[in-house]
Amino acid sequence: ALCLLILVLSLNPLTQLFMKANILRKINTYRREIGIACFSYAFIHFICFVIKRGSLSELVPYLIHPVIAPGFIALIIFALLAATSNNWSIKKLNSLKWKKLHKKVYIAEGMVFVHLLLLSDRSRFWGIVLLGPLFMMQALRKFKRKQRKTKLKGYSTRASALDN
Repeated sequence: ALCLLILVLSLNPLTQLFMKANILRKINTYRREIGIACFSYAFIHFICFVIKRGSLSELVPYLIHPVIAPGFIALIIFALLAATSNNWSIKKLNSLKWKKLHKKVYIAEGMVFVHLLLLSDRSRFWGIVLLGPLFMMQALRKFKRKQRKTKLKGYSTRASALDN
């Protein structure tokens, strides 16, 4: 689930950084399917956790545990995103609301990161190794987007000065 989450969240930043890479654009067309697979694996992880605990009633105290709660919150977000990853949902929600909902994946990403940091030394290591580069790519993407907006703002200011 973690690898699929990293793949789906790294597609846009990588596509923007390597615009000529056709393979990235082809994989990017399957983002919804990859996201649903991510949810599926996360749900299997949750089911294994339930089985390990013995029953759903045994699970309840764990859901508020600081290590488990972030993972459970991420699972709920993934479930919402998987349920709305279809054309019908895009039409019903309209594309702006749908996009706003699907940006919640970044909250889930943070929750997964917290879940890994608190779980164990080994999980902490893999969380940093795997999610660290993703965070850096996303930060670089955000920085470049902000830089472009500033540049465009400067052009519009100059254009209005020339008009006067």
